[in-house]
Amino acid sequence: MNDDFDSIVTAVRHGRRVFAKLRKAIVSGVAVHVPIVGLSLVPVLLGWPMLLMPVHILFLQLIIDPACAIVFEAEPLERMP
Repeated sequence: MNDDFDSIVTAVRHGRRVFAKLRKAIVSGVAVHVPIVGLSLVPVLLGWPMLLMPVHILFLQLIIDPACAIVFEAEPLERMP
């Protein structure tokens, strides 16, 4: 409702910031969760004893996810090309 060009520029800047943080969060989530899934499934599929019990996986999730969220939220805005 405001025709001021500065508000459009600010909105685009905030949108880029949100997109960059979402991209980092997704990449981090995949990088963290794929090894956990691998350590959980590979021993079972190969008939080895389990390396991670369900309580270990839960504990890792309770520590890793909030820590990643705090770190990503505190990061400053990167310069976009």
